[in-house]
Amino acid sequence: MRSKSQLARGSGVGFDAAPVTVLIDRVLATDVLVVPVGALLASTGQGFSVERLTADGIELVPVEPGQFAAGLVEVSGAISEGDEVVVPS
Repeated sequence: MRSKSQLARGSGVGFDAAPVTVLIDRVLATDVLVVPVGALLASTGQGFSVERLTADGIELVPVEPGQFAAGLVEVSGAISEGDEVVVPS
């Protein structure tokens, strides 16, 4: 008895002879705010937030995540360009 991996290797039957279709999605966005994915926190209940650095310390800011790409996530909510967010190390 041969396993599937043995059939696939050089037999012309199996994985090396199967047709494959690959679809690649590309996301292009302009004028969006992104933060590192590691900054995104699951909030109690439902939703997400980030920790924003302020002069007084850290505050939790609710955000709505959008597209994810290359280790970044698009966010909208009460956060602005230039805000510094906490990213755990």
